Amino acid sequence: MEKKKIILSLIGLGALIIPVVLLIFFTNRNSKQPGVTSENRSINPETVQEVVRKIPTPAPVILPSPSPATKSAELELEGSPSAQ
Repeated sequence: MEKKKIILSLIGLGALIIPVVLLIFFTNRNSKQPGVTSENRSINPETVQEVVRKIPTPAPVILPSPSPATKSAELELEGSPSAQ
């Protein structure tokens, strides 16, 4: 029984350590960051308006309102007529 506990403990410890080691190994390989230019970027409003005009506006989606399938499914208001 003691040998079985030791083996299961080693398997559990390996299940924790192996993914961590792989994660550290593969993330360090791609540590080079892409270069970012230090230029001042500006946005041309005319170009933005032109692109917006080219994109078609989608038609609105009209969903039908649900209606009761049977008479018993209709909503019955409770209370006195004056409360309605």
